[in-house]
Amino acid sequence: MGSLLRLAALLIGVGGTTVALADATLQVMPTGPRAGETTLRLTDSAGRTVAPNPGSPNSFSNLAAGQYSAVAMVGGNPLGQPTSIRLEEGRNEARVSSATGAIELLSRQGSMQQQQQHWGFGVLGGWKRTPFDGSISSSALGMTASGGLEETGQTLALEARYYLRQRTPQSGLRFFGFGSYNFFSGLDTERALVQFHPGTGNDSGVAVEEKDSIQLGAGARWMASRDTGLEALAGLHRTRITLTAFSNEMGGGGPNNRFTKEESSWDFLWGLGLTHRVFNLSSGRPVSATVRYTAARIRDMSVSGMSPFTGSTYTGRVNGGWNQSLTAGLLF
Repeated sequence: MGSLLRLAALLIGVGGTTVALADATLQVMPTGPRAGETTLRLTDSAGRTVAPNPGSPNSFSNLAAGQYSAVAMVGGNPLGQPTSIRLEEGRNEARVSSATGAIELLSRQGSMQQQQQHWGFGVLGGWKRTPFDGSISSSALGMTASGGLEETGQTLALEARYYLRQRTPQSGLRFFGFGSYNFFSGLDTERALVQFHPGTGNDSGVAVEEKDSIQLGAGARWMASRDTGLEALAGLHRTRITLTAFSNEMGGGGPNNRFTKEESSWDFLWGLGLTHRVFNLSSGRPVSATVRYTAARIRDMSVSGMSPFTGSTYTGRVNGGWNQSLTAGLLF
């Protein structure tokens, strides 16, 4: 677990300088004798004034790509006529003259940077609960017993995204594909469910452990405001699970028969999330906090084996259901 946390920290440091959410940013470069007093007043297509980044009056982030009206402000007063400018996805730069109020939108940076701005990266961690219950049966005795195997543990996820180009920037809706690796801890459960043989206490039961998961799918993010977004995700997951059926035929000393196999459960998942921009990197790229609920379906599974002592076959079954998790983290 410690090595995974160190890896996450390293990836945060790398990802924070190379990838960003695929919105538009604008960096204003004043020129002329009063450059230090010059800013830009930016108005969107609905006539609303766009606030600059906190503490940086000449940079704007998390903008929808599209048409804007811009006016040079020198010493707090407008200079020159409003200019219509179109911001594209990624980084935009504008030169503003403090002498005339002229506004010039500069050419875009290279195609490699534009491609990078379609990518996003996330680190999330939190709570997870499994839905399992299990049963153990003996062919020799013709008996079956069952019981709950639910467990609560922790999850850590590393996520990558690719945002599709925004066709209608005014809608605030953005589609993306995603893939993630999820590591689980504390999700191993063993229950002795029944006493099949002479001795003291229950001697036979089932164990199940969730190890990790890969998730792939698509999603959409709708910006409810300039900084806050709602997300919906759907896709598939592959979860590695270890199953064990055990029975102690000799009495005392623990089970002497253990039959184990590893399953890879492919099934459906969906999720809902809330994002909120919390700060910007020095490049003007936004970093958002996110909270997400995810439900992943797990199918029923079984494992069986024959005792070398008595020839009896023992079968353990684990009934699946909806794995639930609640996570929080950062999106870059």
